[in-house]
Amino acid sequence: MSDVAAKASAAPMITVEMVNKYFGSAHVLRDVCTHFNAGEVTVIVGASGSGKSTLLRTLNRLESTTAGASSWMASKSATT
Repeated sequence: MSDVAAKASAAPMITVEMVNKYFGSAHVLRDVCTHFNAGEVTVIVGASGSGKSTLLRTLNRLESTTAGASSWMASKSATT
């Protein structure tokens, strides 16, 4: 099995499922679902104010999510 195939078959390092975040009435993250694989480089692009920094802050657990879940390999953080 090649390195590429091995990475593709491995479980994601970070998984984000239906994450939502509100700041007051502002809905800054809306149903975000994605995953990040080990050994890959990912770029998050968007306009100013589109939620890029907020997504990173929720992944680092510097901000809590309003709803949804994110997991880092075996560790899980969820809000219902």
